[in-house]
Amino acid sequence: GIFDLRFMSYDLKFKNAQVGIYNVLGEKVYSIANLQPLTSNVIDLSSQPAGIYHLQILTDGETVHGRVVLE
Repeated sequence: GIFDLRFMSYDLKFKNAQVGIYNVLGEKVYSIANLQPLTSNVIDLSSQPAGIYHLQILTDGETVHGRVVLE
């Protein structure tokens, strides 16, 4: 579980974005704040067990949801 999260747009709504990753029980297992557009953000979930995780990205006025699958 190590991956790179990158916003490929310099849209200002992505400035200072916050990312939270949650397990199936809704417990936050990872968070990072103040992400910047067009930069590399390495996320290490290697200490977490295999499974499906919920990804939540909070930007200025918008929330984006996704899934992360650890095998």
